[in-house]
Amino acid sequence: MAIAGLATVALAVTGVVLLVTSYVQPGVPTPILTIVVGALFASLWFVLPLTRRGKTPSPSSRDGDQ
Repeated sequence: MAIAGLATVALAVTGVVLLVTSYVQPGVPTPILTIVVGALFASLWFVLPLTRRGKTPSPSSRDGDQ
């Protein structure tokens, strides 16, 4: 549910960026800025945590915790 909520918020904010930039500066900057914002959300909220999760050792693999 948390991941679905984050994805919904990311899509909503990206859509707002698309709407505002198309109103303020229509043309080439609109899709570029929207893609950059969407890529930032995807990388910081989904890709980075998944890569860090794979690198941290699990509690069961630590020595001396028995």
